[in-house]
Amino acid sequence: MNKTFSSPASFRQSLESRLKTISKETGIDLQRVRRKVAFERFLARLFSVQPYLWVLKGGYALEVRFEVARATKDLDLGTRLKIAGTVDEQRTILSEKLQERVMLEAEDHFQFRVEPTAKLIESAPYGGFRFPIRSMIAGRLFVAFSLDVGFGDAITPPIEEIEGSNWLDFCGIPPARFEAISLEQQFAEKIHAMSVDRGDRENSRVKDLVDVLLLIETGLDKERVSASLENTFRRRGEIPVPHHPPNPPDSWRQPFSQMAADCGLDADFDVALASVSAYWSGLHQRGN
Repeated sequence: MNKTFSSPASFRQSLESRLKTISKETGIDLQRVRRKVAFERFLARLFSVQPYLWVLKGGYALEVRFEVARATKDLDLGTRLKIAGTVDEQRTILSEKLQERVMLEAEDHFQFRVEPTAKLIESAPYGGFRFPIRSMIAGRLFVAFSLDVGFGDAITPPIEEIEGSNWLDFCGIPPARFEAISLEQQFAEKIHAMSVDRGDRENSRVKDLVDVLLLIETGLDKERVSASLENTFRRRGEIPVPHHPPNPPDSWRQPFSQMAADCGLDADFDVALASVSAYWSGLHQRGN
């Protein structure tokens, strides 16, 4: 850290002032700015030792790449760790490994607490856990968020290195660097989440349709998309890759319109479905 502070409290005061300025200049909600900084300092620690054990996924992997992406309130990681034992034993071991990593000194005055009271998540092939995370500066809460860690998902190359923001350059802290799944794999995982039959429950993952549209606009590599779809659906095992794109329920119209508008997308639900259908047809024709 190039600029020194007399205490963590002094650093926090300077940081809060800096983040308020960033929020005002960029128009980004202050809480989103604070959350982004906490995410990046957490990831900087996690990826500083044995980075190959982790890979960033989910909404934040999009948010950090695209300024227009929807804001996300949690982190989503895949891990190559193999942990045997009962669910309770796995939870304990994983929480201890995470806490060990994030206790590493990063000269940024942040401290992180991984709460061991994690909930079981079932979206990953071999399960996973949702951990409450508390970021602290000067002994006070800075931001609380959730961390989802899943076991066993397909990771289709390439893995991409992402650089975080330079928002802490005022005190000489370099941007965090971390690895993320490819955009093509993110597309495949979003399609899978939209396709799975929820039984008596209606699929409510409106956000995935927004993300799919953002991803299509990036100009995805279609060969990688096809490979990622095959690998993701095969590994998760519930259903094969569908012949047609998911057909979301009509109840998505209103929430989709708001989310899409917030991301600078066409807010028309029918236009969105037509765009996904046209892209899917292109993939199918390529496969033939």
